[in-house]
Amino acid sequence: MKTLKRILIQITTIVLIAVSNIYSTYAAEIKVTCVDSKSGDQDDMCIWLHPDNPALSTIIASDKSRSIIFVYNLNGETLYSYSMQHKPGNIDIIYNFPFDGELIDIVGFNKRSTSDARFVFFKVDKQTGELISLGAPLTTDTWSDELYGFCLYRSPNNNEFYAFGCDKSSMIQQYRFFDSGSGNLAMEHKRTWQNGSNGPTEGMVADHENALLYAGNENQGIYVYHADEDGSTNHIRFLEIENGILAEDVEGLAIYYSANGKGYLLASSQKQNYFSVFERDGDNEFVGKFYIPGVGDTDGIDVLNCSLNSTFSFGIFACHNGDVSPHPVNLIPWEDIANDISPDLLIDTTYWNPREKLLSEIGPRYNDNKIDCYVYPNPFSRQTKICLELSAASVTRCVIYDVLGHEVDRLVDGLLQAGKYEFYWNRSKGNTSNIYYCHINVNERVIVRKLIGTY
Repeated sequence: MKTLKRILIQITTIVLIAVSNIYSTYAAEIKVTCVDSKSGDQDDMCIWLHPDNPALSTIIASDKSRSIIFVYNLNGETLYSYSMQHKPGNIDIIYNFPFDGELIDIVGFNKRSTSDARFVFFKVDKQTGELISLGAPLTTDTWSDELYGFCLYRSPNNNEFYAFGCDKSSMIQQYRFFDSGSGNLAMEHKRTWQNGSNGPTEGMVADHENALLYAGNENQGIYVYHADEDGSTNHIRFLEIENGILAEDVEGLAIYYSANGKGYLLASSQKQNYFSVFERDGDNEFVGKFYIPGVGDTDGIDVLNCSLNSTFSFGIFACHNGDVSPHPVNLIPWEDIANDISPDLLIDTTYWNPREKLLSEIGPRYNDNKIDCYVYPNPFSRQTKICLELSAASVTRCVIYDVLGHEVDRLVDGLLQAGKYEFYWNRSKGNTSNIYYCHINVNERVIVRKLIGTY
C-alpha cells in the first residue's frame, strides 16, 4: 500500500512539475535576501526569535568561506558581524538555558576542523540581538574526520541540553552541556554511533517535542533516532533517497511544528533544486516538494512558524542559495511555500513558540513521582500562591524569572521534607512585566509554570 502511494505521488509530482514548467508560475518567491559586502558562502543559518517584539527577530548566518558569523534583521540588513579564527559550520539556537543565575538564549556551531574539533557557543543579548562569546569547550580528540555537522537539542523528558556533532565519516557524538558554575560552559560526552555506512553527514535537526534526532547521510538518506542520551543508537526509521521524493546529497534539515504532533520535516539537497516535505508524525510520510525560483544548490535551511512582521506574518523559511555568488541567505514567507505544495498544508502560527514551548509545563511527565504543583490565582494582580506537594524529601529550588530570563526572586533553595507547601510571591512595583516563569527544581527535575500578571 505504501509502495503504491509513493508511485502515485511520483506520478502526480511529475505532472505538477510539467504544468509548472509550461505556465512558469510559482507561489514561493524570495522576499528578502541577506547578503553582506564581506560575505562569501553563508552555508547555514538559524532564526532567533525576539522575546518581546517578533519584528526584531534576526537571522544568524555562518559563512564558511570567509570565517564570519553575520546577524541580519528581517529586512536583510546587517546588524553585526563577527570574524572567527576558524571555519564555522552548521549553526543552531536554543532558548532558556540556565546560566549564571539567568535564562539565556544560546547559539552554537561546529568548528570545522579535524585536529581541533570543538563546539563554539554564544549568548544572544535579548535586547540588541548581539552575540556574546561563551567559549569553545573541548569535545573529544576521537573524531575520525573533519567535524562537519551540528545541532542543538533540549530534552522534554529530563530537561537537559545537548549538542550533536558529526564528522565527514558520519560518526555522530552527543554531548550534554551545562553551566560549570565558574562562568563557563562544560561538556559531558554521552553517546557515539555511526550514521549509515557510506557518505558524510552534515544536516541534522532535533525534534524538541518528540525527542527525536534526524540525521541526513548525504549518499543514503535521513536516519531517525531517539534523541535522549539513554536511547538506542539503532535508527528507528530511515527515509531513503528516492527519485522524485528525496534527492542525493541531503544537506539541510528543519522542522515546522504544529499541534498534536503535526507539522513537517523539511529537507534540502545540493544535487537537485527542490525541497522535500515529510510529515513530522507517524512514519514521516512524504507530503510533496517545492521549488523557489532563483534558488538552488542549497545547503542549510531553517523554518519558524511564528508571526514575525507584515512580510512574515504566517512564518518564515530561510535557505542558503548556492546558485548566486556570493551565496546569500534567502527568506520566503511560509504561506507561499504552503500554497505552492498543497492548499491543505498546515499554517499554524499559534502552537509552537520555541521560547515558551521550551518553558512549557513539564510537570505532568512526573506524575508517577507524585510531585504536584499549581499556582493560584493565575492571572494575578499583586500576589499569587505557588502550591507544591512532595511525596518524599527532596532538594528543592523555586525561582521566578521575568520574560527576558532574569532572576527576579528566589522563594526556596534547600531540602524540603515530604508534605504540602505554599509559597507566596508578591510582584513589586518595579516589576513592570506581565509575564513571569516560575521554575521549581525538585532534585534534578524541573516543573515550569507561566505566571500572568494583571493591573
